[in-house]
Amino acid sequence: MCKIWGLMKSPERDSVNRIVLPLLPLIILVGSLLRVPSLEHESLWFDELASWFRSNSPDLGTVLESIRGTVQSPGFETLLFFVQKYLGDSEFALRFPSAVAGVLAIPMIYLLAAQLYSPREGLIAAALMAVGWCPIYYSQEARTYSLLLLFSILTFHLWISMMRAFRRGDSPSYRTMGLYLFSATACAYLHYFGLYLVALQGLAAGAILVRKPETLPKIIVIYLALALLYLPWLPAMLEDLNRKEFWAKPPEIYSFVSHLQFIFGESPLIYTVVMGLYGHLLIRGLGIKEGSVLRIDPLSPGVLLSLWLVVPFIGAFVKSIISTSALIFRNLIISLPPAYLLLSRAITQLPFKARSQIAVALMLVGLFLGDLILVKHYYSLPHKPQWREAVEYIVERDALYEDSLIIGCALGQQEHYLNYYFSKMDSPKRVDLRGCGQQHITNTMWLVDSKNPSYIWFIEAEEKPGRQFRDFLTQNFELVKPKTFVEARVSLFKVTPP
Repeated sequence: MCKIWGLMKSPERDSVNRIVLPLLPLIILVGSLLRVPSLEHESLWFDELASWFRSNSPDLGTVLESIRGTVQSPGFETLLFFVQKYLGDSEFALRFPSAVAGVLAIPMIYLLAAQLYSPREGLIAAALMAVGWCPIYYSQEARTYSLLLLFSILTFHLWISMMRAFRRGDSPSYRTMGLYLFSATACAYLHYFGLYLVALQGLAAGAILVRKPETLPKIIVIYLALALLYLPWLPAMLEDLNRKEFWAKPPEIYSFVSHLQFIFGESPLIYTVVMGLYGHLLIRGLGIKEGSVLRIDPLSPGVLLSLWLVVPFIGAFVKSIISTSALIFRNLIISLPPAYLLLSRAITQLPFKARSQIAVALMLVGLFLGDLILVKHYYSLPHKPQWREAVEYIVERDALYEDSLIIGCALGQQEHYLNYYFSKMDSPKRVDLRGCGQQHITNTMWLVDSKNPSYIWFIEAEEKPGRQFRDFLTQNFELVKPKTFVEARVSLFKVTPP
């Protein structure tokens, strides 16, 4: 916050300060209220339970070993290891780091916008970050994406400070370079796309400063130090490079449009308004200097932000075509900040007076909130798979069907993830067996014969059983009652004597 105060204390900005000083804390407060109180509103789902499971280990070495081969960087699970050690493994504790990162991203994007443009753009960008569906959603997940978003903003903020100092012929402060090295390392360890973003910054630094050879040694030292810090994970990263993430879809010609729609909450109305504003900004020019000769400043904010928005997508798109697919929109959350920053700039470039521009910004914030609360019903309807509710349904009826087995069919053969909720609900029950396909029928029959239960609970969590296994259950046992949840289902079968 000291940096924010320093940014605003010049006399020529006194009138702006009178607006910024009360509004920015208010925006941060609104963003916090939209994130933190409802952290436990929805169940943990498969990816979050995977993060819990990998980080729920006796020592850090085991955590790192469990991540190898999962096409994941180790940063977030390492953080969760310490969270579980000192704060516990409740839903709130597991999601709390993401919520903190989501709240911090609000003043951080203000700083970046004020650095590139002015506090006006900063307030608009901060407001959009506070109420946008995408940053809120990932602020409430026990996954790496909210922290990746925060460090993407921080690394760019420090990177542009270094680049501007180098281009002036000055040397950035050791504090700035040290903070960049720290944030870039964190970004790289949080996600492979964070490493990708930092690598793109290194390439851009070399291209921009190629005509200032005296600056290259310091740039080389910075990125060499970063490479050395990342060296311990490099072998695992190289192994993961050609692994296929089974949920990654092949790229399509309109994937960039889908990417932008994802960033703006997949709302047709918001997307249409945003495209209109982007179009106006494009007509105004993103960094083209006036004059008889067309020149583009590579360090102009519009050019840098446009490249930040587009280039990471292009790289992921090309890789997905020539090798394994990597085009997963949540990975490209590294490009959300420039989308919001360009949008805030587009609003301040409208040919209206300041009050009318404020009205447009408030209208857009209202659209974001309306879509979040009234259209998506984000805080009133479930949107994540209901693993918790499925387990709770069984636990609440445990006394009625005490003599029972539990068979699970969960995504990725991870039925034991359901045991997280059985444990949290103080139930002695646990998943006894996986049952999804024809290959599981024999083991199921053996377990039923050996345990001789009166009932069988069958849980489906983000995966549906094969027809053969479903037919086996319905033909050999009496279906008492099914209960359907969001991407989950519980069926109770009665075991009748032969």
